[in-house]
Amino acid sequence: MNPLAAAIAAAAADAPAIHIKGPGFVPGRYVLVDGDYLIYGSAGNNETSIGDARMRLMQKLQDFKAMSGAEHIVLHLTATGGHKGNRYVAATIKPYQGNRSGSSRPKNWELLRDFCESYKGVVFRQKLWGTREADDGIALHLRLLHEQGNEAVVAMKDKDSQMFTGCTHMDWDTFELCHVPRGTYEKENSVGLIYGHKWFWLQMLAGDTADHIPGVQQIRGVTKMVQCGMGRAKDALCMSYDNDSAQATVVKAYIQFYKEGWADAFAENACLLWMRDDREADPIDFLKIIQPDAFGTAEIEEAAKRLALRIKEACDAAANP
Repeated sequence: MNPLAAAIAAAAADAPAIHIKGPGFVPGRYVLVDGDYLIYGSAGNNETSIGDARMRLMQKLQDFKAMSGAEHIVLHLTATGGHKGNRYVAATIKPYQGNRSGSSRPKNWELLRDFCESYKGVVFRQKLWGTREADDGIALHLRLLHEQGNEAVVAMKDKDSQMFTGCTHMDWDTFELCHVPRGTYEKENSVGLIYGHKWFWLQMLAGDTADHIPGVQQIRGVTKMVQCGMGRAKDALCMSYDNDSAQATVVKAYIQFYKEGWADAFAENACLLWMRDDREADPIDFLKIIQPDAFGTAEIEEAAKRLALRIKEACDAAANP
């Protein structure tokens, strides 16, 4: 063996190949996939053919199935033109997803979308949501499965899904699985991603730049109000251990930033951020996480009533011009 070949062989012996093994097939298990993101991610660029885009999409689905041990794949899609749970109406502080205007879709997006919506094969089935976002649809699907005594694997790139409990989260890229029991307040995976209800409270402070949701924008620092991003949100909630303690911290931050209008701002942000798992995609479904005896609950409940009435009046006016 020549010196180069010997060196390669020695290096291979010192660093054996890593084999990723899935959990094994689990009869009846579902993997619920964010179809909106999958279509964008599979579409490629202007040089990608629609055939290659379809192959990418189908391969990603097969990978999700194999690495989750699932028997069934359900692709959740937000219907084109759907009102996304009336989030556009609810948002007054900043336009919901207002930072997306003018953005262009990949060349293959429409054809790939048509393929997913019309697919009748055996690899996956799709669920198209017109009155809620696909994220909310996955939340509802998870709750229904939980009521039947089952838990699914969730494959979502969108960080909003980190608040889901009663499921196993699958990392979109590495396929790492992180089980989060129903009602979990906080759990981290191997790279420090936070799952559970705490993620909702963190977003209530930091907002969501992807969807143009403001959060509190500024939070009390040592001597003055400072910009609130996810880092400062984590600092503020570092000592929280359940929904009660988190709610108290978040309410105080809303009072400090929004002053007299804090409760309405709280309800609006919560309406936009909470993943709704009820059948109607009720804008005030977030009240499920509001604690009965926690700080600010009475004011939040009244604000939620005002929000629901405002959305209803706006929808009625649009339907009866």
